[in-house]
Order: sequence, then C-alpha cells, then structure tokens
Amino acid sequence: MTPEQVNAEMQYRRDSMNQSVWPAILLPVVVTALALVSGGLF
Repeated sequence: MTPEQVNAEMQYRRDSMNQSVWPAILLPVVVTALALVSGGLF
C-alpha cells in the first residue's frame, strides 16, 4: 500500500468511528435532559 492509501484508510476509520461514537455519547445526554424537563426523574 502506498502512503496515500494508508492515509485514506486511516481517515475512513476515523470517520466511521466518529459516526458510531457520537450517538452513544449524545443519546444518554438527550434522554436525561428530556427526563429532567418533563420532571420524570425528580
């Protein structure tokens, strides 16, 4: 593989990782915020 191919592969993996990581981080935050707003937790 050429350095360009390696670079493209790394970029692709980084992008796909970001796509799977962000929902996992944001989902609990959004759910908690909604529960707080609706008074479901307290």
